Amino acid sequence: MLSSQDLKERANLHKSLEGLKKLADMHWKKYRPKMYQALKKKGELEESINLATKNKWEVMQKIQKQLIEQGYTQQQAEDTAWELMREEWIILPEESSEEEEESEREIDFMKLLSMDKPPRNIIL
Repeated sequence: MLSSQDLKERANLHKSLEGLKKLADMHWKKYRPKMYQALKKKGELEESINLATKNKWEVMQKIQKQLIEQGYTQQQAEDTAWELMREEWIILPEESSEEEEESEREIDFMKLLSMDKPPRNIIL
């Protein structure tokens, strides 16, 4: 769970692609340290962050456009698109204290990143 301090620091990071990358890096480092270190050790951290953010940024932009066409204000569209997308791609759940096999977790994560659509349907 994000603390109020975390929320304040991250309040506007999702409003740009570079901010989204920074947000992913900060969140993964704090809440997914095993995954973060494994990707960093393999030299795949930057690529993984880029994959997780670029396609998702484009999807967020499309959702925002659709919401504006439906009568949402720009701010409402941004906030709603962010809420719909954040936990699917960027704000991943904390790692469990149970030991998981690193290779299985990495394979699942890379499959998730390579998807063009979020793993759950988002209905507007």
